[in-house]
Amino acid sequence: PIPCVPWQSQTSGQYQRRVHGGLTELGYGNNAIKMETTATYDQDDDTWIIHTPTPLAQKYWITNSAVHAKWIIVFAQTYVHGKHEGLHTFLVRMRDDKMQIQPGVRIEDMGMKMGCNGVDNGKIWFNKVKIPRTAMLNKLANLDEHGVFHCAIKSLRGRFIKVADGLLSGRICIAAMGTSNAKFTLTTCLRYAATRLTVGPKGESDTPILSYQLFQKALIPLLASTLSIGLGLNYIKNRYAGVEGPKDDHEVMILATVIKPIATWNQAVVGNVTRERAGGQGYLSVNRLWEGIAFGHSGMTAEGDNSVLMQKVAKELGSRLQTGRHKFPGRRAETRNLNKLFNMIVLREKKCLMGLGMAMKTKMTAGKSLFEVWMLEESDAVQRTAKSYGERIILEQSIKAADNINDPKLKSVMQSLVELYAVDIILKDSWFITSETVSPKSSCSWGTRRDLLCRELAPFSISICDSFGIPEVSFGPIATNWEKYNVHHNFGERMANYPLIG
Repeated sequence: PIPCVPWQSQTSGQYQRRVHGGLTELGYGNNAIKMETTATYDQDDDTWIIHTPTPLAQKYWITNSAVHAKWIIVFAQTYVHGKHEGLHTFLVRMRDDKMQIQPGVRIEDMGMKMGCNGVDNGKIWFNKVKIPRTAMLNKLANLDEHGVFHCAIKSLRGRFIKVADGLLSGRICIAAMGTSNAKFTLTTCLRYAATRLTVGPKGESDTPILSYQLFQKALIPLLASTLSIGLGLNYIKNRYAGVEGPKDDHEVMILATVIKPIATWNQAVVGNVTRERAGGQGYLSVNRLWEGIAFGHSGMTAEGDNSVLMQKVAKELGSRLQTGRHKFPGRRAETRNLNKLFNMIVLREKKCLMGLGMAMKTKMTAGKSLFEVWMLEESDAVQRTAKSYGERIILEQSIKAADNINDPKLKSVMQSLVELYAVDIILKDSWFITSETVSPKSSCSWGTRRDLLCRELAPFSISICDSFGIPEVSFGPIATNWEKYNVHHNFGERMANYPLIG
């Protein structure tokens, strides 16, 4: 029996990872529990028959499948002796050791995408492909040598949810990649802004664009959000690894599910803003700012559509609230702006989550269905509830990290960055005004505070970016020596004969 993943196949005396997951189908992206691919047990020869019954059942967007993978972990509706046993996973050979496609398997490349074309996403069909009975991944369920199916999880939905929990690490990885890319694009643009001189008070080209308020207000809040998201992500990674916080698998699932949308949405905004603020240089492929846009959009729908994941976050939070497992942080003494801002953001989370629950109860008591209320009437409240929770977690962990810094100068800068992140949240969400948590006059004051923080933090922005430790060889010309780059005919490419470093 096969107890776990990932799998390694031995080739020429060396182990090489050649396995990928096959969950998504053409007709079943978000509603994966209803996918059509089948795994039917054949008692005559003790095998499973893997089959794609319709065009909508083809495995779709499967990473590394079009060229590289030898094996696929197939998610399939499982049938044993005519009984449907829910969704389970199976190890299926796609290619042999010479990379020839196996009989009964059909593979196609997805085609050109708007980015990430180094990843060979593919489509896969199975025409009654037979695999051994022992090729079922049996950590959660198993079919023994007597043809008896065993699974401790009784409900079919429960089995699917447990199988799908394996996606959590992928969501954390995508959040990490998105945050790293945001750091890269911010560093590129800020370095350029510090060296690109343009019109100053006397009409001469003697003033870096980084000193302009327009530029500072566009980039410095994004630097603050990216740093804060990174700190929140570190906490979630530690929770997932079991090295920090209480052992609560359900809460870890919610944390991993909420961080991916927040990180990749931030990544895409960073990509858009840095591309625009870098002007024509941002449009050149060699400067790599486009990657924030293309990769950000990839991350928005990889391992779950962001907005759909936020629905799951809100649903799970509601369940925890009903059972008394969701605890809101206590009110902090408002001896500084950070505490005052934190209290407001906790209040938003509390009112949004409890308000959504009350709206659901009231409308369903009046005769409306869960689907009608959740999907057709309260979608804005659902999204805001999940986002409020995620941003509170990020802010909470960012404050903790900043407060624990020993160096007083570094501590001051980090606390200002975290404060800017919190102020920006409040100014961007109309809920704080409409709920009268923040008055119009107070909102203006917070806007003034944001401007001041941007101005005070701008001189530190290059040092902050240097702390990311990004290898110099990674950067395009505008982050290094863009004047030197343009001395020679470069065909819009990095030229080996004219290095930008040194």
